[in-house]
Amino acid sequence: MKTAISILLVSASATLAPLPALAEEGGVAKAFAQLEREHAEGEPGLWTTYASGAASALGWANSMLEARKEPRLYCPPRGVPPNPLTYAEVALSEYKGNKPRYDTLDKYPGEAVSLAVVNGLMAKWPCK
Repeated sequence: MKTAISILLVSASATLAPLPALAEEGGVAKAFAQLEREHAEGEPGLWTTYASGAASALGWANSMLEARKEPRLYCPPRGVPPNPLTYAEVALSEYKGNKPRYDTLDKYPGEAVSLAVVNGLMAKWPCK
């Protein structure tokens, strides 16, 4: 169930913004390099927007699951406000720890960034 919801969320969030040339070689690595620059500069851009969109979708999925009295997908500590730069950091950490997983999506950097934040949030704040 969690996998199906994650896939749905990543697919939905990938439509948030138009992507620059996707078919170029090294698209995923370039996307994460740009995300890292955005994070370092504290200025959200295209890739931070992708990460935020996926995190927002995951939050809505959590709300729906909670309304159905089903387990949530991730459980951030109380009082942690949504923050695009936090989502960028989570996506970067997940990517760096699992590069081969995301590099296989080379022609789809938007999906790679979205999937990294979804997987990263579930790993960072698992529900107990």
